[in-house]
Amino acid sequence: MFFSDRNFIVKNNTIFLLLVSLILFSGLDAAFELLRYVKYLIIPLVIFLFVVTKIEIKEVHKAFYVFLLTSFLSLFFSNLDGIKDFIFILCYALPFLFIRDIYYTVERVFLMTVVIFIIGVLVSGIGSFNFSLIDSTSSFESHSFAFVFGLFSVYFLISKKWRWFLISLIFSILVLKRISLVAVLLCTLVTLIPRGFLYKILNWKVMLLFNSVVIYICYYITTDSFNDITIDYLGVSSSYLTMGRSVLYGEIFNYTNWDLLSFIFGKGFGSTYSLLSVVAWEDKVHLHNDILKIMYENGVLTLIIFLYFLYKVPLKNRVFVLYINIIFFTDNTFTYTFVMFFFMFLTLKLYNENTN
Repeated sequence: MFFSDRNFIVKNNTIFLLLVSLILFSGLDAAFELLRYVKYLIIPLVIFLFVVTKIEIKEVHKAFYVFLLTSFLSLFFSNLDGIKDFIFILCYALPFLFIRDIYYTVERVFLMTVVIFIIGVLVSGIGSFNFSLIDSTSSFESHSFAFVFGLFSVYFLISKKWRWFLISLIFSILVLKRISLVAVLLCTLVTLIPRGFLYKILNWKVMLLFNSVVIYICYYITTDSFNDITIDYLGVSSSYLTMGRSVLYGEIFNYTNWDLLSFIFGKGFGSTYSLLSVVAWEDKVHLHNDILKIMYENGVLTLIIFLYFLYKVPLKNRVFVLYINIIFFTDNTFTYTFVMFFFMFLTLKLYNENTN
């Protein structure tokens, strides 16, 4: 067994190095398109590990394994794109069943990530330099790396490694994803809150209420009253202001698309793609809101259970979770294997450093 003999550290490090290498090389897909498929080699590796070693579910990862279990039955009425989404989640969640601890430092993995990012930029080329925080445009723009550098920034913030925090923040600004920067800023402000009060704020009940309020806001931006406000005060429609999200969200909240059973248990993986293709006139349209996507595809019950376990972790991990929770409301990161692998890695490192 890998995890019971004296060579555990060497083998554990070898497993992780292989996994992170597959993930990082897939991050060069902008320069070499075929490399995006490299990360799927994780699946046969996981199957091999299932055979030769035992699994261990860590507290900080439990939300994702519970999600996979509670939503598994919906695969039987999911479409092909939904099954692909399920595989994407498996690719970043399953490997951590076999990793008890990681003996590579976060700083080392961060530098590896920076090197891959720079290689990608050099190979792809950036053309003329362009950077605008207002327009959210940058010559170095990369959605995947933006969220990954954001994750590293929050980790270093929580760990009080200020030099590394500054370096990762600089890269976060360079790749420029505004919601990532906003999430880092909010996490920074949260760390200033007294510990006792922070416990009361970042508990699963309060965060479930927070997510419910944001879901209501997502509903409100689809209404005529909000559209009237944006036209009267800003001179633009709500669809223009939200970059089309209000139209997409409107389909989710259309009561004719729901019944009690699907509201509780969902309509199956990939059902949002089928729904949104009607209004976007494309085969596959992303909702750009993982919380609404889980609610529609996997049901309110699965969403509540997921959020419960997501915040049933030590306090420092809850601050880290807050970052990804904010991102979930604006993007499709839940199925971004590249991004979520680093979330799983960093949340495990943070947990081990504060419990061992």
